[in-house]
Amino acid sequence: MLVRSSVPRALLVPALCLLTALVQTAPLALHLTTCVPFGNYPAPTVVRLNLWTLWWNSDRLLHGYRDYWRAPIFYPDPYSFAYSEPQWLTGLIASPFWWISGSPAIAYNAALLLALTLNGWCGYCLLRRLHIEFWPAVCGGMIIELIPTVADQLGVLQSTALFPILLTLISLLAFGRSGRPSAAMGIAGSLAACFHTSSNMALFFGPIAALGPLVFGWRWLIRPRSILSLGLALLAAGLLVAPVVTVQSRVLEKLEPYRSPTEVADTSAHLQTYLQMPPTNLLRRRLPDRKAATLYPGAVMLVLGVLGACAGLSQRRLRRWTIYALVAGGISVVLSFGPLLHAVPLGSLISAPYEFLKSYYPGFRFARNLWRFGALAQIFVATLAAIGIAACFGAGHRPLRVALGIVATAAAFIDLLSVPVPLLDLGPRPTELQWVRWLRDSPDETTIIHLPMPTGTFAEDFLRTTYWMNCQMYHGRRIANGYAAYVPAAPTLLMQVMQRFPDADSIHALQYFGINHVLASAEWASREQMSKLEQWKTTVFPELTTSEMVVYRIVGAAPESQARRRAIP
Repeated sequence: MLVRSSVPRALLVPALCLLTALVQTAPLALHLTTCVPFGNYPAPTVVRLNLWTLWWNSDRLLHGYRDYWRAPIFYPDPYSFAYSEPQWLTGLIASPFWWISGSPAIAYNAALLLALTLNGWCGYCLLRRLHIEFWPAVCGGMIIELIPTVADQLGVLQSTALFPILLTLISLLAFGRSGRPSAAMGIAGSLAACFHTSSNMALFFGPIAALGPLVFGWRWLIRPRSILSLGLALLAAGLLVAPVVTVQSRVLEKLEPYRSPTEVADTSAHLQTYLQMPPTNLLRRRLPDRKAATLYPGAVMLVLGVLGACAGLSQRRLRRWTIYALVAGGISVVLSFGPLLHAVPLGSLISAPYEFLKSYYPGFRFARNLWRFGALAQIFVATLAAIGIAACFGAGHRPLRVALGIVATAAAFIDLLSVPVPLLDLGPRPTELQWVRWLRDSPDETTIIHLPMPTGTFAEDFLRTTYWMNCQMYHGRRIANGYAAYVPAAPTLLMQVMQRFPDADSIHALQYFGINHVLASAEWASREQMSKLEQWKTTVFPELTTSEMVVYRIVGAAPESQARRRAIP
């Protein structure tokens, strides 16, 4: 072997994983300070939301997380940050980069590249735990880092951080071999990290993780000490996620029904979903399609996965993991179809796991985008593919087998490589805009609403909204607009009545909720609207006019204390 010392190995593997991340996100490395990737979505709405989320986490950390849930969006809702992914751990990691650089792009890209690097490094560690030799484990780790759903979701930061799932699997293997309390606590810490990077993915991974002790540690489950260790670990995991779970569950309970059957079906996987790979690849160019997820893992990974499954089942040391990976991957695929399996023969029987989780799994009623179960399936396919690569390398490091392993890795790398990736240029800082500077210098009680408000419910309909949220990072004033997985009642009402602004209903709503300024963009203004403003000139009058924005003051808006009490529950 070329690398024998543990110290060079410890440095080499993360370096190779970082290099893989830079190649996978090309040409991002040339624009780290100005651009961020946004994957295969037609609009960078979600990536702007995640930029804002990182900013809010960083800002609240400086204030000891005071008023963490009372974010300055969706005014006057008192729990406005509870309607989407808080990403507390990701925000904690990104905060130093934000403080040192003062650049949203650097903070976001640092968090993204670190997540991708950790995906590969943890994949390598998982394979080493399975006694895969060093170089095959390195190659397999890079393949795990390149799984297609991550490439497809580069603009959804929480969907790229798969390393907590891999850490949980490592801890499950450790518990299965020793039954020690330290391994059980490793499971708890990894699950908590999974939740604090993506609560939605943690929700999906929970049932799969629960199978682990049954498969790997069944012999320890008859020993009181091991059962106690798992119980304490479960309690520890609950305590680590409780600050978020208790608030979000209480807030989201008010939104019942959470998802209509049609919405759940629309965000579930279809057969076509498993027949396509992400489009961002020089070998398979096509227009991005937001409405269709892409879960095909690639022909090379499938072939290597089949080879790995055969090799794993034939080796005693890998047999249990192989069975677990096949079962977990199969369950994930079934669950990704959600309620759609009812329409096929034997659908009621096949969809039983989904119906069971819907009825008895706490929090599953809040689940969204069930097709993301397919990302879990790809993790297990990738580990089997890595075992397949190890089978190609063989034992004894014979030249022909080593060459075969290198060729197999290169073929998988080329098939999975997803470049060039679309980049969003963040442009100059919003502080160059006069209206942003005006808001920054305005009184703290200034509360605004931006027009026009979205008329649809798709992510691209909120692109302007998330741009204004990014501007808020520089002026800091509360806005009634917002974008999240869910939209609270008061902003929903405002989205309806503000379509007719200015009229009696819209002005009364602004006064009732204590919104004292309306910021109308140039695209909103029309002759009809300007003539309507003349009728309300004693209540609505302009305070600032720029080429991009007109700022109107609303006379008679309720004070903040009253507006908070009037927030619709």
